[in-house]
Amino acid sequence: MKKLQDINLASKKEVLAFYIFQKYMMKKSENRLEYRNTLSAYKKFNKLKLIRTIFLKLSEFIIKNRVKNPELFINLIINSNIPKKHWTSQRFYEDYLKILIYNESIDDAMNRSLDFIEKYCVKKK
Repeated sequence: MKKLQDINLASKKEVLAFYIFQKYMMKKSENRLEYRNTLSAYKKFNKLKLIRTIFLKLSEFIIKNRVKNPELFINLIINSNIPKKHWTSQRFYEDYLKILIYNESIDDAMNRSLDFIEKYCVKKK
């Protein structure tokens, strides 16, 4: 039997996909304890090809778009009843950003704005 250390996750995308899958299944599955064991959860992740593809697509979306606060984004997906096909839609991501910005502290908003202005000015020189 393989040990957990022997599991070779090929990429950052696959590691993130497995993390999201495990977290999702621990929340949604009737047999939650089964997914706490990383090795058995990883076996299921590899066995369920369609599910694996969905989570790989989601992790690729998070990495490619450099999602701000990915942990919050993942929790929003897991705790919402949004269909899996909409997880990687631009509309869902825009709604997430609106929530994020609305709940952002004033200091964070000011820092973000000043960083943007600084980058914009450097580009214009």
